[in-house]
Amino acid sequence: MRLFQAHCRLCRRPLPPERRWREVCDNCGDAYEGVLEEIRTAEGVLQRGADPRACYLSCVSALDAVDRLEQYEQAGVSVPGQTEPEDMRRRFAESARSYAIAVAMRNEKLPYAQKTGLPPLRSKPAAETKAGRAARCRACGEKGVVNSAGFCHACIRRATSFSRREMEEYAGAHSVRGFSEHEWQMATLDWKLERSKR
Repeated sequence: MRLFQAHCRLCRRPLPPERRWREVCDNCGDAYEGVLEEIRTAEGVLQRGADPRACYLSCVSALDAVDRLEQYEQAGVSVPGQTEPEDMRRRFAESARSYAIAVAMRNEKLPYAQKTGLPPLRSKPAAETKAGRAARCRACGEKGVVNSAGFCHACIRRATSFSRREMEEYAGAHSVRGFSEHEWQMATLDWKLERSKR
C-alpha cells in the first residue's frame, strides 16, 4: 500500500487503482449516476404533464436530488454540460408552485373529505398509503387525523388557495386585530376548510 494513497472525495475510503471514476470510488460514482437518473425521471414526469399532484411530488423529489447532487459537485464530480444545481433548484421550485396552484384550483370544487393534500416543498415525499389504514397522511406520512382521501389538515391547507376577498370576508366575521399577514392568511385558510366540511 502506498504511503499517500488517494481517497474517495466523498466517503474518504482508499481508492482502488482500477475504478470507473477519477476522484471517487465506484460506489459513490454509481450513487451519483442514480441522483442524475432521479432528476431525469422528474423532468420526464414534468414534460409529460401528468396529474398536477404527481408533477408537484416529482418537483419535491427532484429538489431533494439536487441537494444531493450539490455534494458531488463540491467534491469535484460532475458530467460535462451539467446544469448548475442552483438553476435546477430554481426551475423545480417554480414548477412546483405552478402545480400547487393547479391542485388548489381542483380542490376548490371538492368537499373537505375529498380534498388532496401536498407535502412541504422541501421534504422527501412519503410513500403512498391507503386511506383506510392507520391514519398516516398520504402526503407527508405523519400519523394523525386524515380526511377520507387520506390527507391531513396541514397538507390540505398547503393545497388550498385563498383570495384577498376571502381574507376580507373572514375579517368581517372574526377579529383579526394583532394578526400578522401570515396569521390572517392561515386563519382564513382554516376557516375556509372548516366551511368545506359542511
